[in-house]
Amino acid sequence: MVTRETEGYPVLEGADEVVDDLAFAHLGLGPLPTSMMVFPQRLGPHAAGELAKGRIVGVTRELPFLGYLLEGDIERAEEELQAFSEYEWARYDLGVLSGEFHQELYHDPVLGLLQRLASFILGQADTLDGVLEELDGDLPVAVRRYAGVVMLAWASEQGRPDVIDSCLSLLVGLLDTVDRVTAATIKQTILPFRGQLGLTAQEVATGYREVISTLKGTDLVEDIGSAWLELASVLHEMGRENPGYLREAVQCYQESTKTFSRTASPVTFASIQIDIAVCYLAMPMLESSDAVRFAVAISSLREAMGILTKESHPREWYTCQLNLANALVYAPSAHTTANLVEAITIYSSLVGELDVTVDPLGYARLMFNWGNALAHVGDFVEARSRLHEARRIFEEFECYDEVREVRGILDSIERSHARGAVDGAL
Repeated sequence: MVTRETEGYPVLEGADEVVDDLAFAHLGLGPLPTSMMVFPQRLGPHAAGELAKGRIVGVTRELPFLGYLLEGDIERAEEELQAFSEYEWARYDLGVLSGEFHQELYHDPVLGLLQRLASFILGQADTLDGVLEELDGDLPVAVRRYAGVVMLAWASEQGRPDVIDSCLSLLVGLLDTVDRVTAATIKQTILPFRGQLGLTAQEVATGYREVISTLKGTDLVEDIGSAWLELASVLHEMGRENPGYLREAVQCYQESTKTFSRTASPVTFASIQIDIAVCYLAMPMLESSDAVRFAVAISSLREAMGILTKESHPREWYTCQLNLANALVYAPSAHTTANLVEAITIYSSLVGELDVTVDPLGYARLMFNWGNALAHVGDFVEARSRLHEARRIFEEFECYDEVREVRGILDSIERSHARGAVDGAL
């Protein structure tokens, strides 16, 4: 391929040769919109190889427009690409940046497909019906892989199990045909569908560990952070049966905050803080030093509360408030009474946030926790009222373990009366 200089920009000669030479292996790797762009490999041979390995830093010398994109300067990137506007690949890239796609490109089997995918990713199209039928063996492997990933996301949003199964089958079949980094990103994409793949939680956790190990030497920061977060969630789930996994889950959550920091991703960071707190609160207390976990959990919840508001994220705000109140009730502290009063205040503020007809069990748990806290400060009359209401709902839904817990607290209240401690606390 020959290049010639026009107004300071290299312009490629031979349109057919340019199309055949396009780099696709990096599609879907790294940040948007860079991961959607294509270019002739001979225009940036080093960049093509590095991007395919997930290495983003250092590719901009060959391809200045990518450098401008990474800096967020879309206008300069468009100026660079305008020098190649006679080529279809550049018109596709310009369409990605402007959101104005070219109808003539839809006739090209590759660029037309990429344009449909880009239109969906950018929110200009809400359907990808028919795309799956276009993913035949004549398309480059990288394009089929990229399309399969995008299609899987769309099918999940739309609740299309048939398309999900087809996409999973496609992606699993490509694992042995791609390099290690690309295979790791495919694994990360399909691991959440463990039910369809017949994987155990342990196998999924192992898969995420392999993904993290493979991606560590790349610049795919968000993929690595997401893998840590996904691994943490799986370990957290496993910790319900085996609390031994909870400590590792906390470590993974903490690793994920290196990517999803308070500054970069405040809402995700807040959600992670809640998960860390829940893990700490679920760990068994085996030593007196374990009481420190309550302090850490309470601190994490308060940090999340500084980000989440009732107006912006009502569900997450409610969860955070409830967990904080529960932690305050059970936290070993020299300020037990103050903690209990704060917890009771939180419970009373949350009662108006739940509709008993919509979430009766959630309402019952709130009543149970509220009644328990009231009993601990000696307000037995109000405690009984909340606890009886909780027991009624638990009995209605045959939640017998919860019924026994309620009865246990009510029995403790009666024993306190029997000892004459009417005005005392449990």
